Amino acid sequence: METVTCSVAVQAVSHVPSSSLHLYRARLQPRRGGRKQKALVMVKRVLLVINQSSGAGHCESVAGRLRATLAEVLGSRVDLHTELVTDHAQAKACVRAFLSDGDAPAALIAAGGGGTLRAVIEGICQGRAPGALPGHDRVRVGALRMGSGNEVARHFGVPLDPLEGIKGIAANLLGDRVASLCVMCCQTGGAHRHAETHYAVSMCGLGQFGRTAGDLARWHRRVAVLRRLATRLVLIETLNQLEYRIAVLARFAYGAVRPEACETVEIEARGKQRLVRLLAGVVLNLPVRGIPFGGETRAEDAALRFHFLPFPGRFSCLEMAFAPRCLARRIETVVIGRQESIDIRFRHPGSAEFFLDEDPEVARGCLSLRVAGTLAFVPGTGYVASSKGQQS
Repeated sequence: METVTCSVAVQAVSHVPSSSLHLYRARLQPRRGGRKQKALVMVKRVLLVINQSSGAGHCESVAGRLRATLAEVLGSRVDLHTELVTDHAQAKACVRAFLSDGDAPAALIAAGGGGTLRAVIEGICQGRAPGALPGHDRVRVGALRMGSGNEVARHFGVPLDPLEGIKGIAANLLGDRVASLCVMCCQTGGAHRHAETHYAVSMCGLGQFGRTAGDLARWHRRVAVLRRLATRLVLIETLNQLEYRIAVLARFAYGAVRPEACETVEIEARGKQRLVRLLAGVVLNLPVRGIPFGGETRAEDAALRFHFLPFPGRFSCLEMAFAPRCLARRIETVVIGRQESIDIRFRHPGSAEFFLDEDPEVARGCLSLRVAGTLAFVPGTGYVASSKGQQS
């Protein structure tokens, strides 16, 4: 681990609203009796996690430029640590080690894609009870668009260029500007011996849609060299969108040919149960490009939206494969607020493939989703907050 000394000072917030979206600048609040608080919270440590395998890959020279830019903007009094990793497990482990090394207020910046950001989030949240995530005075999170998905960083106004992105994040650290980011908790297995707890911040894919991330991961391993060459001709985010559209088309066509491939699941939410043959489902935390619904979803809201599509028949399945906007007419939606959960039980034996933030996962028996809480996210310069819940 490399350590550079740099500085960033931020002031404490006496209260952060737990509901909905807000971008706020922390400031001292007067005590009762007219005196001001003298407490000053300092972000004393910053960890920059650079995933060299994200997207089409990143060399050490890119990491060096990011590190130097961040150190230049922040200054000279706070410890800047950098970690070069090659997979999500390493990213998660270095975040846990960094946070366990001290209780000083810290900022964590994920230089990778959506999977790298998810690994950082899991490093922060693992082992904590729902609703007990660290506050903005303990941990702040930022992300660059250096992978293939990058939905969260894009939503929060981070530019595509990594150097411009790191400058904006550093400036917002100095300006004490953060936004609320809802985190979803996904538990699989229930009381089963394979029970696991995961965290995500953009979406959870289920049914035939949930298998697309695994399909693409297998495809990428086979054509890694060709894909790397393709990124020289087209933006990797654009290529990723095209790949997902092809994967969804293939999965919907497969469901039309083999309807028995669509799992029968029991969905329980808000005290009601329903048995459906599930063609596709997605739990959204923010609007995602290529998904023709969910535009009302905001990552700043402490709520999730579960959209699901029961198997509509062979012909309709094919129709929706080639005309995705037809989905909006058949989609059913359940809102998951704080203290609520949605439980999905698989009626068939064995495991079911799904994904979290584009990372393939496997569930056995059942899957439960809830709001884990919110974290403070350091946005980019292009982020514009709604006036609702905003503080200045």
